[in-house]
Amino acid sequence: MNIRRQLINLDNRNVDFRFGANAYDELSHILPSVVGKPMRAVFVCLESQPAERIERIRRACTHCNFDPVIVALPASVDLSLYQAVVDLMREFERIEITSDDCVIGMGDYALTSAVACAATQWRGGTTCVLLPTSLEAMVKCPTSASGFKLAPGGDEVISITPHVQLVVANADLVVEATPEENAAGWLSILIGAMCDGRASWNRFTNSLHSALEGQTTALNDLVSVGVHAYRDTLMARNPSARAAIGYGATTACALSHLLGNRLSPTELLAEGIRFESRLATDVSNFDVEAVFDQDDILDMLDIPEPSFDLEVDDFVQAIKDVCFSRQNRFLIPLPKCLGTVRLSMASDELLAEHADAYLYSRKENLIEQNA
Repeated sequence: MNIRRQLINLDNRNVDFRFGANAYDELSHILPSVVGKPMRAVFVCLESQPAERIERIRRACTHCNFDPVIVALPASVDLSLYQAVVDLMREFERIEITSDDCVIGMGDYALTSAVACAATQWRGGTTCVLLPTSLEAMVKCPTSASGFKLAPGGDEVISITPHVQLVVANADLVVEATPEENAAGWLSILIGAMCDGRASWNRFTNSLHSALEGQTTALNDLVSVGVHAYRDTLMARNPSARAAIGYGATTACALSHLLGNRLSPTELLAEGIRFESRLATDVSNFDVEAVFDQDDILDMLDIPEPSFDLEVDDFVQAIKDVCFSRQNRFLIPLPKCLGTVRLSMASDELLAEHADAYLYSRKENLIEQNA
C-alpha cells in the first residue's frame, strides 16, 4: 500500500497526515520540511515501546540533521493527568527546546495528546510531529487531544486544542494489532461516521468487514473517513453539531463513576452508544433499525454486552451529574438519523423508562452468567 498524504485544513493551519504501510521509512525525507533548520528535537515515548522502533525513529532524526534527545516515560505514568503535560514541559526546559525546535511523540492516544498539548503551550507553540501507534490515535490525534484531569479519580476538566504540524501513521501497526487493541479505534470511526453525514456512514459500513479482514485499501478508506469526520465535526459552526463527537461519552462517564474499573474504556463507550441510541428512538425519532445496525457492528467488533446490577435512580442521577458538571442544561448528544447527531433534551420520564429497560437487560446478563 502506498503512503497516502492528506492535508487537513483547520482554520488558518494545516496538518500534514501520512498513512500507509512502512510509513516510518519516509520519516527521514519528511521531517526536514516541518522546521526551518533541523537542530534540536525531543522524542517522547513510553519505555515499553520496542527498542528497535525507538532506534528506527532516532536514526531517521539524525539522518536529517536533528540532534534528538529521547525521553522514555515509565509505563506507570498517568497520562490522563495535566501534571504529565507539566512534567513534559519541564523536560523541554531541561533540554533547552526552543520554539524553532521539534517535539516528536510516539504512542497511543493518551501519549500523543499529552505531547501535542505540551508542544502547543511551550514557548508560544513548538513544532509537533506525532507518530500514533494505535488506531484510535491515528484517527483522532491529527485534530484533537483527550481531556486532562487535575487529580487521580477526577473528571477531565482541562481541554486544549493541539496544534500539530505532521502525523505519520504506520498502517502495519493496525494490521498487526489484536482486535481488542483496535476496538477503541473502530469505535472512534463509528462515532465520527455517525456525526458526519449519511455518505460517511455508508462508507464506514461498506468497508468495515473488509478492513477487519486486513484489506489495506478498506483500512485506508476508513481511517480517512474517521480523520475527516472528526475535522468536519470539530469545525462545525453549530455548537450542537460540534458537541456531536461526544456521542456515547455521557453514559460512558456515568457508568465509569458507578462501576469503577470493572469495564474498560472501550466497553464503557460501547455501552454509552447502546444506551443513547435507544434513548434517541423516543427523544429524536431515531430509527430502531439503525439501532440494531449499530448493535451488529459492535458484535462484529467483539465488544459484547457486559453484565452488572445497578439501581435505576443511581444510574439516572449519574447521567445528570455528568451533564450538569459540564453545562447548565441537561443536554445529551443523540443521533437523529444515520449521519446526524445533535444535542437533545430527554425528559425525566423517558430517561427513567429507558434506564429501567437497559439495566434490566444487564441484570439478566448477570443472572445468566451466574446460572
